[in-house]
Amino acid sequence: MNLKHICLFLFCLNMLPGVWAAESPSQNGEDFVSLQQAAQAGNAQAQAELGEFYIAQGEGPKAWPLLKASAKQKDPEGLFALGYCYETGQCGEKQNYKKAVKYYKKAAQKNNSEAMYRLALLTHDGDGTKADVKKAVSYMLQAADLGSASAIYFLALAYTNGQEADGIKQDYKKAVPLWKKLAAAGQGEACFNLGYFYYYGYGVQQDLEQAFAWDLCAAQRGLPQGQYQVGLAYIRGEGVPEDVSQGMQWIQQAADQGFEPAQQWLSTASYFLYTGPDLGEKGIGKVESVPHLKKRAEEGSAAAQYLYGSLCEQKPDVVGEVCDADFWYQKAAAQGLEAAIEKLKTRAKK
Repeated sequence: MNLKHICLFLFCLNMLPGVWAAESPSQNGEDFVSLQQAAQAGNAQAQAELGEFYIAQGEGPKAWPLLKASAKQKDPEGLFALGYCYETGQCGEKQNYKKAVKYYKKAAQKNNSEAMYRLALLTHDGDGTKADVKKAVSYMLQAADLGSASAIYFLALAYTNGQEADGIKQDYKKAVPLWKKLAAAGQGEACFNLGYFYYYGYGVQQDLEQAFAWDLCAAQRGLPQGQYQVGLAYIRGEGVPEDVSQGMQWIQQAADQGFEPAQQWLSTASYFLYTGPDLGEKGIGKVESVPHLKKRAEEGSAAAQYLYGSLCEQKPDVVGEVCDADFWYQKAAAQGLEAAIEKLKTRAKK
């Protein structure tokens, strides 16, 4: 099984678990007290920030008067947050899409990127306003230009897959810079997608070194798909000098996270990779020498049978004896090892 990327990592990133992270300021800290004092003194920005904090804490009714006061002063964040209250009904008031659209438009006019993004969603679905796909896409493009991570992700995904119903054609060249923006913001999934594009040359010139760099970006952010690809790249020497030991370590990390392709890879012949006992180097994986590998094959290990057959075929000098590659491939194939079955099919065509 000679896989590069199992699939493009195109699931929802859940980039916004709420709209605001309930991380700061701490309710017990000096910053929180200062924020309260500024809000009480009528500072619109402080009122918006404090209101958003309460929403993130699940205390929407506390946010309502603060956001009304902030919006009255036409603070863009206050206008946006008040629109969010109307859209979701989280602030104690009845859900009202029309009012949500009204306040999102006011915030969007002041270049609030997330207001523009949510306005695009409501316009697309016809919530609180007439459904208008073209206008929704226009809002989405504006939101992305203003820096909305949500809008950038939406468009990156749309250009990657193509979203014909919305008039967005598949366009890898437009998708790549959007994924790069998300990668720069620390999105491991975006790094992985860029590795895919560079590996196959979708929207960019094919470049295995760049593909490896982006996969490493994903791997270092803990993404098992990225770890698996980095491992394969090291083992195959694709875009990086061959280093079997490094490759095994990365694949093991992916397997430890429960990533099934990595687990399957480790359970097949690939797990018996070694750097070459003929050079006196210590084995990697579960075998330490060719005799040990042969012994495992004779004992019935399909993976060992497959690898021993590979040595008979490709490195008879390492085996040190004349051996029949097909004999071992057939034994492994009889046990259902897919790699051996495919190998026999390939050899039969020659």
